[in-house]
Amino acid sequence: MVGGAVAAARRLALDVVSLAPRIVAPGAGARWLQPAFLATLVYRFGPPGVDPPDPERAMANGQCLLSRRDLLERAGGYVVAARSYCDDISIVRQRAASGAHVGFAVGLFDGRRGWGLVLVAANAALVIVRMLFAAATAHSFARRGLAYWLSPLADAPAVLRVVETMTHPPREWRGEPRPVAAAS
Repeated sequence: MVGGAVAAARRLALDVVSLAPRIVAPGAGARWLQPAFLATLVYRFGPPGVDPPDPERAMANGQCLLSRRDLLERAGGYVVAARSYCDDISIVRQRAASGAHVGFAVGLFDGRRGWGLVLVAANAALVIVRMLFAAATAHSFARRGLAYWLSPLADAPAVLRVVETMTHPPREWRGEPRPVAAAS
């Protein structure tokens, strides 16, 4: 693994490289849940790769993190991570913000090549499914127009609102206190 990390850092001209190892998920629950966690990284930060445009989008895996020694010494070692819940992320983002070339390699390859096609295909499939759903429910709307067909862009805010009302139920309805159902 160390040899692969050094080779990836040299090949990609990186000061700091983090690698994603193959995930061993022996139970069905882990095989069900772990891919969802992995997908959230891609949703939140984009595909793994080299030199993210915004240091706050840099990803890392602290289990496999390699840094040039001189860079690590100039940064004061791991001081930046002393009070961090996600020390690996704090380290990589601080290094990226200071101008270091950072990268997150998946399976020892440049993520821009390996994940790009997968993400394009997955996103295209999701857009097609969402547009088919819009077509199937179009008859429920008297007026549609461009706004209706752009409604997939409102999916994320809609989900956030549903979650918000589930976790913090409104206490009023149209300016009036909500009636509380009597216990039977």
